Amino acid sequence: MGADQEPGRDDEQRGPEESTEDPREKAARRSRTRRNFAIAAVVIVALGIAYAFYYKAALEGRVTTDDAFTEGHPITVAPRVQGYITELLVADNQFVHAGDVLIRIDPRDYETAVLARRGELAQVAAQLESARVNLDVRRTGAPADYAAAQAQVEQGLGVDARQGDLVAGFGRGVAVVPQVYWRREMP
Repeated sequence: MGADQEPGRDDEQRGPEESTEDPREKAARRSRTRRNFAIAAVVIVALGIAYAFYYKAALEGRVTTDDAFTEGHPITVAPRVQGYITELLVADNQFVHAGDVLIRIDPRDYETAVLARRGELAQVAAQLESARVNLDVRRTGAPADYAAAQAQVEQGLGVDARQGDLVAGFGRGVAVVPQVYWRREMP
């Protein structure tokens, strides 16, 4: 530091008279500054171009707009039964006709339900056959049961007639009446 320099001041703060820097060094420093700015500008432009390519690639295939509509025929597709899809038989945007098979649903749940219903049907068929056999037994045994019932009715009518005769004699009728009722209850 020279005698005419103040402590704490560097060459940039000095005026043109006070500058001790060589003009070539000043030019070199300006050249480096311009070069650094040029490099920074090139890097920024390169990053901008790279971002533009990335943005285009990321949004490729996407259509965006504020007020657009699409022309098409949206159709709701719903299966007739529930289940897990095991096979998809169409591709995206494939044209299909009414009645075309689009998916296959896992049939195991339905096969199990069919087997259960067949078992229930077999059980009901066995019950029906048993009821038919019982009906045949009743049909063959019914005339005999009818005859036995008719005999009991006739026997009961005969006992009632005798009972009227027995009641005529008060002392004797009271003793006989419990026997008559007891007889009628027994088959």
